[in-house]
Amino acid sequence: MSGSSIGAWTSLTAIDPSTQERCYSAPAYYLPVSHRKNLGVLTEATVRNVVIEKAKDADEPIAKGVRFVHASKAYTVDVGGEVILSAGSVQSPQLLELSGIGNPEILSAAGIECTVVNPNVGENLQEHMSTMMIYELDPSIVTPEALRSDPLLAAAADEQYATSRTGPRTAAGYSAAYLPFSHYSTPEELSRLASQLPSTQIDAAATTTTSQLRDQILVSRFSSPSPGGQIEFLFDVSNYSPFFKSEPGKRYGTMMQMLQYPFSVGSIHIPPAPSLSSSSSLSTSTQQERQQQRPSNSDDKPIINPRYYEGTGGEVDFLTMAAAQKFAHKICETRPLKDIIIKRVFPPLPPPKTDDNPAGEESKGDEGGEEESWEEWVRDTTMTDWHPVGTCAMGGDAGIKGGVVDDRLRVYGVKGLRVCDASVMPLQIAAHLQATVYAIGEKGADLIKEDWTARRDGERVVG
Repeated sequence: MSGSSIGAWTSLTAIDPSTQERCYSAPAYYLPVSHRKNLGVLTEATVRNVVIEKAKDADEPIAKGVRFVHASKAYTVDVGGEVILSAGSVQSPQLLELSGIGNPEILSAAGIECTVVNPNVGENLQEHMSTMMIYELDPSIVTPEALRSDPLLAAAADEQYATSRTGPRTAAGYSAAYLPFSHYSTPEELSRLASQLPSTQIDAAATTTTSQLRDQILVSRFSSPSPGGQIEFLFDVSNYSPFFKSEPGKRYGTMMQMLQYPFSVGSIHIPPAPSLSSSSSLSTSTQQERQQQRPSNSDDKPIINPRYYEGTGGEVDFLTMAAAQKFAHKICETRPLKDIIIKRVFPPLPPPKTDDNPAGEESKGDEGGEEESWEEWVRDTTMTDWHPVGTCAMGGDAGIKGGVVDDRLRVYGVKGLRVCDASVMPLQIAAHLQATVYAIGEKGADLIKEDWTARRDGERVVG
């Protein structure tokens, strides 16, 4: 592999080709070692926080255990080694903050005592923001909605899968194209985008921040002769849009556009505790009532603020996504894909310009696309692609000033605590995250084993 994602792909999927059965982390990693006596998996348990203690003779606090709830009963498990946090980009920062690691202002508002000051926890959220256009398909196309609504069709598909491992139940293919902006943007659009790029000037005497390094890399990718796949275009036979309601009996396909290298950066944090949000104007009884309420805990949903199209470079994200819609519609108007499409239904096709309708679009019937204005629709319908990264990012040379974990995934300022999931990635990638997350898990396991072996043998632990 060259490392470039540019081009059209029929990608590998998490399916065993010999059995046509789904394969994922449980059968691939857990089941082969599930018999080990030193391994236990407890399901339906909710972690409350990591127990962190400040020892008098230690320069840093130490992770000593984990508190969790199972079957409505609270437990605390003590650890003699390390605590490995793998709760993902949404809940790993949540659990760090509930454990007293994070921005003191956020922790104070949540009623959590701050043990380690690190304002980077929960920041640097980067997501593959997406839009989804919906097309009505030829009624002969079998879609997931058709299988759910037609018992006879579903039974036939089940029988075909059971007897031959073929048919609609095996339709998990993934065909997509990754393209640079220059492939589908006009020179005028590229010039407009370039004028919106963030400045990459860095004061040589100042400490370089993670956001500055991130913007440098993103700008260099944008300007590079080999920029990589900056937008993913993906078509699948189903209605995936939460903004469009399917009509019974009709078949639909979704054309998705996903920005791979966003400038927009968001955050994920624990919510304030009601008991600590009282003001001086409250009555004494009300204040006392609120003081009796609990601090935030892991049952409280974290506050996710993706800040799409905001901040430095946010306008670049917006303009590139608006331009991508035109090319996506062009894909759907090109054979052979066009042969199974009846029409675009979301957003509805604009009426063509005629003598009776001079305000219409310069388009020809169902072709649409080229002269349409997409900006308002993009602004109203942009959503997550469920690929969040970066909220416990590696800090690099800046250390705790630039991130949450070091290059061995150890949380800054705490001994015996690591994070091992997509949240440690400091920068978004031009790919779906599954394979990369598995690679992070495997690398993290190697790092843990290396350090454990070094301690056992009395050798110096790296770092």
